[in-house]
This record gives sequence, structure tokens and C-alpha cells, in this order.
Amino acid sequence: MVEDHPFSYRDFEGVIPEGNYGAGEVIVWDNGTYSVEGATTKKEIDKKVLEGIKSGDVKLILNGQKAKGRYAFVRFKRAGDNAWLLLKEKDDYVGSTLIDDPKSIKSGKTVEEIKDMDEPDVWNESVVSPMLAHLIDKPFNNKDWLFEEKLDGYRAIADIHNGSVRLYSRNNITLNTRYPKIEEKLESLGLNIILDGEIVVEDENGNPSFQALQNYRKTGVGKLVYYVFDILKLNDLDLTRLPLIERKKTLKKLIHDNSVIKKTAYSIGNGIEVFNKAKKEAREGIIAKNINSEYVQDRNTNWKKIKAVQEQEVVIGGYTFPEGLREGFGSLLVGVYEKDKFIYVGKTGSGFDSNSIMELKARLDKHILKKSPFDNEVPDKNVAAWISPKFVAQVKFAEWTESGNLRQAIFLGLRDDKNPKEVHKEI
Repeated sequence: MVEDHPFSYRDFEGVIPEGNYGAGEVIVWDNGTYSVEGATTKKEIDKKVLEGIKSGDVKLILNGQKAKGRYAFVRFKRAGDNAWLLLKEKDDYVGSTLIDDPKSIKSGKTVEEIKDMDEPDVWNESVVSPMLAHLIDKPFNNKDWLFEEKLDGYRAIADIHNGSVRLYSRNNITLNTRYPKIEEKLESLGLNIILDGEIVVEDENGNPSFQALQNYRKTGVGKLVYYVFDILKLNDLDLTRLPLIERKKTLKKLIHDNSVIKKTAYSIGNGIEVFNKAKKEAREGIIAKNINSEYVQDRNTNWKKIKAVQEQEVVIGGYTFPEGLREGFGSLLVGVYEKDKFIYVGKTGSGFDSNSIMELKARLDKHILKKSPFDNEVPDKNVAAWISPKFVAQVKFAEWTESGNLRQAIFLGLRDDKNPKEVHKEI
């Protein structure tokens, strides 16, 4: 017996990281419905099941894709209070069930095969595609616009309904098990609500750090915060048609800052001052939002981003041989998509330590190609391996060269919250 799980976990399949409750590989082994003999309503079924749990003998009729017929859960007292036996009772399904089938009904994978699954776990339920901002080159002042810090983390939608939380990324990756602290705090809000925000990890000075966020699941170092900046739904009310400033006022009334959930601060009118402050503090930049704008899914000119630090998402397409005493690889060969073509834009060979290089190489080496995935020529003759363009990385860099390449690119980390095909050159 384990603790109660949110109903929304029923579709989860993937790897729960070490350090989290239930760490390990998870598959959807079976699904279906259950009933109890002699009970005709949900209330009667619940009553009999709860009585059975208390007495140590729960009898159910399962109608799954694999498990069918009568089963009994019996407490195995000699092995401890939480140890139970699952017994198949004699009925017409004896010998015909698929109880020995070790594979998931969702992916067809076994628990062992899930370990090597690079594709992230994804919710099957309807999702929000978050509103995105257009990149512009300089800040501005305007009394009809508000200005917020551009946070260096993972964009995340929080859908809270009847005490159950769905926390997912821009490309629909499940984040619940990765950040249980956030899930727990969202659950405690006691609201039926959909929020938009950013997951960050702050250093000892309170600065969001993408590299710290990358390492957080392994090290637990840093302060994990979910910064909320928009509200899309409250109970059954769709709030996306309201002006942004009204949504902000609603958010202020409903969400009270705590150690993990916080509202983003904003300033109206003075974008240049906010940008200069961000630049002085070496922050990533700012976001400008029209205070009268509705919430529109996907990219819209009513939200704009102005970068104080040059950063770019890129897709890994290969790596070079290591040089000198270095192990693993020398540099990552990276590109972006222009329409449907995968275009080489340079390489990054710094930002790694010996451990991160070997871990990343092990992941990349599962996806080696025989020929270049790039649609243009790669000038480097020191290529060690071509890699299928599945992995999105974030880099910071000095500038774009006249030939269209990144200069002095530094690796910050992988982004599994982004779809490689959506990675384009940001100008």
C-alpha cells in the first residue's frame, strides 16, 4: 500500500528522478474499471472498499485490458502493515488473463525499457498552448504597457481542479514528479484554476539560474520557485478575454505569495528603467505586455521580449573529437530550423565539466546517425559523430557573425521543454 495519488497520475509513464517519492521507472501496466459484488452505486462501492481496507480483505471485480474477473487484496500481516497479497479467485477468467504480460498498454515497453526512453512523458489530456512574446531590439516607455523581468527557467501551465494538479511544460511534458514541492503548494491553494508561470531556481543572491535549474533535480541546491504571471480560468469562467490588467488584479486577490509560489512583480509605463535595472543585475531581460491585451495562445505582438543577455536555443546535430586531456567530446555542433531545413549555426565547447560531458555524450550516443542531419555544409573536419536532431540546448553567446554563426557560444543546459522543430534563429 502506498499513499493516495492524484487521479491525473493515471496516464503518467516515465522515470521519476532519484530523491523524489516513488523514484524509479513507471509504466501503465493496465487500466479499466472495478466494481464490488452486491454494490450498485459509487457510494456503496466506496463504502465496501473502505471497509475492506480497514479489515484487510478487499474483494473486487476488475474489468481491465489484462486483469479480468474476481480478485482479492489480502493484508499479509507477517510482512508488515503495508504488505498485501493480490489473489485471483476462481472464475471463468482463470487461465485467460494477461497477468504475466510485463508490457505497458500505453507504450508497449517494459519497466526495464522505460529506463532508456528519451521521449518525455506527456499528458494525454487537453492542454493550453501558452502565449508567447516577440523579440524586439530595445526597450520603450508606454503607459499602456507593463514590464516584468524575463525569467530564466521553464515555462509551466498549472491546471488545478478538485484538488488535483496538472503541471506541464510548453510542449506538454509532465512536470508533477519533477517538482513535487510546487505541486504540493498548488494543491494547497484549494482553487479550481489555470495559471501561467515560470519555474526557476534562484541562487543565494536571489538570481534565477538556468544552470541551477538544470542541476536541481540531482543536487537539490538552490531555491525552487514557481513565479505566476497570469490566470486563464477560475472555476468554469474563461478569463482569457479579460484585459491583462484585470487578470493581474484577479491574480492578486487569489494568490498569496509563499516560499514556493510567488507572483511576478511588474511596473507600468517605464520599460527603459526596468530594462536598465535588469541589465545592471545581469538578468536575462524583460517582457513587455499590453495591459489591454487578451490572452491568446501562441505568439502575439501584444507581448514583447527584450534581451539584456544574448541567449539562443539550438538543436544538437553532432559533436567533435576531444582535444588535449579532455574526454567525451570537444564541441557540440548545433543548428536551428529555417522553415523545414536544419541549418548549422556553429558550435559550443565551453560550459561543461567532466561529469556533464560524459553524461551528455551517453545520451547523445543513443542517437548516432551515419550522415549529417544538417541541410547545409558543416565546415569542421574534426566531426566525431552525427546526432539525430532531438536535443534542444540553450547557449549564451557574444554575437551573430556576418556568416550567420554564433560567436563564443557557451552551453547552459538541455531543454526538454522545447520542440526541436520550433527552434528558430531569434533576431
